[in-house]
Amino acid sequence: MEMRHDTTRRCRVCRPAVQRLAANACLLRLRCQRGGGAMKAVRIHAYGEPEVLRFEEAPDPTPGPDEVVVDVRAAGINPLDWKIRSGALAGLMPLPLPAILGWDIAGVVASTGAAAADFRPGDAVFGMIPIGRPGAYAERAILPESALAALPQELTPTEAAAVPVVGLAAHQLVNGLGDLRSGQTALVLGAAGNVGRLCLALAALRDAHVWAAATARDLEQADLPAGVRQFATDEDGLDTASPSVDLLIDTVGGPLLERAIA
Repeated sequence: MEMRHDTTRRCRVCRPAVQRLAANACLLRLRCQRGGGAMKAVRIHAYGEPEVLRFEEAPDPTPGPDEVVVDVRAAGINPLDWKIRSGALAGLMPLPLPAILGWDIAGVVASTGAAAADFRPGDAVFGMIPIGRPGAYAERAILPESALAALPQELTPTEAAAVPVVGLAAHQLVNGLGDLRSGQTALVLGAAGNVGRLCLALAALRDAHVWAAATARDLEQADLPAGVRQFATDEDGLDTASPSVDLLIDTVGGPLLERAIA
């Protein structure tokens, strides 16, 4: 009963943020067609501007022992994708070319490896493909079973595909590096952005006192979790002194961060 209650609470707190993510996200859908040993995919053969993206045939993936092949229903497109595509991160995250981009995925299990035990063909799933592997801009994608989770009934594939990369960033900020505890106070800069909204939701789940900092216009349009206090900023930074907090989460940088810690 406690786990069921906790799951219900998580969905209630996080779903508005997830729905807003999906509304703002760029999502890719390709029609799945089986057979022939090939699939349609968007690939790059060299780093560069968007013109290097090619819609073409690529080999159909075959799962290894602990891997799962997923029929892609939706794939998220993140700033990380264009930074990798442009070559800006080639030194840090080199890709074997030609490469399929896209690491947010939601879909249906098509096949599994012999050692995969958690999912079966037909299961609805979502997850994050490890960077360096062929991505989700394709009819089908392959990833370790451990990188997948069952698709919650409360989420559509489109909503779920907007979560993994952004959700990982928010989780690292709140629960990892931030190690936010119950009763502590957190201030989220850029709280109306995609990462910021999920930071608010995760901080609320920690029973923390949460401040959301963004421009007044963005705060009006944001669907903030109940109990979050708002802190308006101007175009250059904070318009007043920031509240005293235990954790400052910055998703913006620049003058806003400098003024927040001044």
